[in-house]
Amino acid sequence: PTIATPVMTSSRPDCTGCAAVFCYRVWRYPCPACNDDFCSSCLSRTYQHRVPRTGNSEPVCVCAECYFRLCAQCCGGKCVSERPVAELKAYLQRRGVDTGSSLEKYDLIKAINDHVRVESVTSSKPAALSSRRRDTSLENFTVAQLRAALDKLGVRHSHCVEKQELVLLLRKNCV
Repeated sequence: PTIATPVMTSSRPDCTGCAAVFCYRVWRYPCPACNDDFCSSCLSRTYQHRVPRTGNSEPVCVCAECYFRLCAQCCGGKCVSERPVAELKAYLQRRGVDTGSSLEKYDLIKAINDHVRVESVTSSKPAALSSRRRDTSLENFTVAQLRAALDKLGVRHSHCVEKQELVLLLRKNCV
């Protein structure tokens, strides 16, 4: 496994993961999956996965967010099963997913897979599109589909009366 080559120029002055300011002692490393900048502590050898879009079959060091996303997309979460339960819960909590009802590791892995699936559906439009146009794509879902997506994420939605409330709740929990 390789860690990305340090880069000296970028628009971001600090680490995406821990906000450490880049300088001659804290080098900038791009995550090969998302291209965000991280320090060597955040882009450590702890999270290694193949990144399909690079064409490299060797695992490379990626950020934690990309690791969980790639595991869910590429192998259905099999590699995530080797991680401690606390890490799985921490990832889901960072993404705003309720883990209170997940009693087993299997439930957490299923929640990660479901979250990545829903996230890919809601963000299937190119990033260059305005957030207003992305909101419109969620408007095309039925109420039943929105409720099912929120159920898969473990988000309580029984208080929602209008479809727009479900759309807003889904957007909030998928960002």
